[in-house]
Amino acid sequence: MGREIQERSYRFGRDVMRYAVECESRSVIGRELLRQLFRSATSVGANLQEAQAASSRPDFIHKVGIARKEAFEARHWLRLRRDMCPADDGLPALQAESNELCRILSSILISARRNDARRSADRLARRADL
Repeated sequence: MGREIQERSYRFGRDVMRYAVECESRSVIGRELLRQLFRSATSVGANLQEAQAASSRPDFIHKVGIARKEAFEARHWLRLRRDMCPADDGLPALQAESNELCRILSSILISARRNDARRSADRLARRADL
């Protein structure tokens, strides 16, 4: 996993934080929606940091999986916000980035799982040769 995805996830969380501060909704629904968006968006980068420091390959896969789930959740909250406030100019860029993060993290997860399965198969093959 490269620095670029970590930096993008950091910027996404930061940009959502700025957006939430600018929006500051007065309605209960709007505040809750922004709070959920804030939590999920900032969690993407935090979980990727944990993945970087993972203690094992399964731990890495698990943390990237959580980051992916959080990216999908942030995308969900952004869609709801868009439907509540269609004239909101700040949403398209955040939505585009959340879509990209979902794709990138899905690819990382697929590759990590595939590599993990290959390693397991190689270990089994070596044991069978003994």
